[in-house]
Amino acid sequence: MNKACDLALEGGGVKGLGLIGAAYALENIGYRFRYLAGSSAGALVAALLASGFTAAEVKEVFVEIDYKQFEEKDCLDYFGTPGKLLSLGRSLGIYSANHFESFVNGLLKEKGISTFGDLNNQFKSDFPLKDRRPVNTETRTETVSKVSSSATRTDTDTQQNRTALKTTPPKIAHSTAIIPDNSASAAKAVRSTGIIPGDTAIPMPAFPHMKASFINNPARLRVTASDITDMKLLTLPDDLACFGIDPEKFSVATAVRISGGLPFFFEPYKLKDTSGRVHLLVDGGLISNYPIWILDDEKSRLDVPVFGLKFPKHALEPCLSHCKHNDRVTLFEYMKSVVSTLLDAHDEAYSYRTEGDDERAITIPTVITVDGERRRVGTADLGIKPHERIAMFENGVRAAVRFLKTWSFEKWLSRYR
Repeated sequence: MNKACDLALEGGGVKGLGLIGAAYALENIGYRFRYLAGSSAGALVAALLASGFTAAEVKEVFVEIDYKQFEEKDCLDYFGTPGKLLSLGRSLGIYSANHFESFVNGLLKEKGISTFGDLNNQFKSDFPLKDRRPVNTETRTETVSKVSSSATRTDTDTQQNRTALKTTPPKIAHSTAIIPDNSASAAKAVRSTGIIPGDTAIPMPAFPHMKASFINNPARLRVTASDITDMKLLTLPDDLACFGIDPEKFSVATAVRISGGLPFFFEPYKLKDTSGRVHLLVDGGLISNYPIWILDDEKSRLDVPVFGLKFPKHALEPCLSHCKHNDRVTLFEYMKSVVSTLLDAHDEAYSYRTEGDDERAITIPTVITVDGERRRVGTADLGIKPHERIAMFENGVRAAVRFLKTWSFEKWLSRYR
């Protein structure tokens, strides 16, 4: 059996080993991954699967790798907590993410992938035109608006500004992240004028080949990022056009680095807009950690299943972190725990979920048994040991096998579409 599916992968740091396990089970039963979307660690796994890695190959990489190698230190970091605080004050992050980006870039190059354009070209050869589906720009922009509105609030003045923008495009110089409106003319406006209606109407450079690949048809891979300068959700590579960047020429590894940029732990990625204004981009999970909405507009009848790989929301259990065994917790460990907790708990309140999402989600347990003791794998447990990683991977495999025993795409369609 060889059939296609679309796949959304939730962020979760080192819990991403469970995502790999679930993808492994899906591949073993014959599924091929067509369109993929991910946040944070989910963006990394999605990028590797989209580039041509099998889940088995991805497992081999991440079971053996030393995660602490990504703690790229500068001279200040060798001075303990005071040095880390100085790094935070100077760079807004303790570690640079350059090494992590280089690592991802090296993996992607093994499959001949560097940019999103490379992914699209590979996609054309892997999936004939009849097996691809056109994007419904109107309904997609409506969904993005719903997701973003759950994480940001607008006052009366902002609402009035939005109304004015729909009738009179403002004369502005800078570009920001776009939250399009629900206008039925949105798609036509993008294609004909290069202006995206929304919170702010921003000139979008005319990249003819980009329009064909990213507007008329969706990109094979999309990842989320959080623009903390404008407090907006970004979808990469699509929203890069708003910064004057051709999405097809943008590095996939850089997009993964941005989406996985754990706040405080990694330095934020700085991206200039067309006016030279600097935007700070960090972990996409801060706003949307489970981006299944990217792959489904709620209205279209799907031609293939859209599966979601996610983690349960439950009462906290002891993490694998060393702070569990020590009375004293360092400031650095405390910061990691705070960020990890925020990311773990975020989607319960802010994720945009549609009817039927739970029934197509593969929920991967994060509790493993280590030396007879049950422990929960946390987002920032970088010290996780190889046998613990295998246990997390196997959690994903078992979760997917259990899900597939009762899954019926036809029944799901008849109930929700």
